[in-house]
Amino acid sequence: MKCHEIEVLLPGYALDALTADERAAVEEHLETCASCRQALAEYQTIGEGLAFVPPPVEPPPALRARLVAQIAASPPRQSWTARLRGLLPRMAPAAGAALFLLLAALNLVLWRRVEQVTQVQQTLMRQNQEYETALALLGDPEAQVARIQGEGVEGSLIYDPRGQTAVLTVQGLENLPAGQDYQLWLIRPDDTRLSGGVFDADPETGITLFVVHSPEALDSFVGVGVTIEPAGGSPGPTGPRVLGTGL
Repeated sequence: MKCHEIEVLLPGYALDALTADERAAVEEHLETCASCRQALAEYQTIGEGLAFVPPPVEPPPALRARLVAQIAASPPRQSWTARLRGLLPRMAPAAGAALFLLLAALNLVLWRRVEQVTQVQQTLMRQNQEYETALALLGDPEAQVARIQGEGVEGSLIYDPRGQTAVLTVQGLENLPAGQDYQLWLIRPDDTRLSGGVFDADPETGITLFVVHSPEALDSFVGVGVTIEPAGGSPGPTGPRVLGTGL
């Protein structure tokens, strides 16, 4: 599971509110992901503070009737945020700390949600740009198509030899665990490799689409290859070769 999938489960993990399968998935991910471990520590700190919130007290039945009568007779009041600011200095220290921790927890969850929405928007924008690039290359009369194969996977590379952009489409790529990426290599005639970028598989559709941006015209290369590398990529190929083709 990727970080954005695990982050949604971290509050429940901190409160011991996950199923056995969800808890196992979170623990497996945490072994290799420092950022998620840090996020979990924040949730656990908040959860420990919430343990000191005093238990609710059941009010007398007659209190509701008096409150309703008072509210009906009272003039409009200031906003709840203004009342909260005025209330905090008068609250008991323990209750004030508990309320602060609760608000901090809500703010943290909201921030995580906004971050996730932003990531989804960025992913959709990137995918839209990739689709537009692929359509533009398909309509280019100079474009060529190279079949690309590997063990259990196959696809194609669409490119203009005089240009610096290519579109890789692959069917059958497996979703890599956290801490690993696929990395594409552009192969020169002297057998040196130049990185063409890193990418993830698309497990939802089963078809991975990746736009390659080359610093040189593609006709200066004799082939491409894809290997499995540490997250973010490597200066040169270090992992197993997944697929490749000549140009």
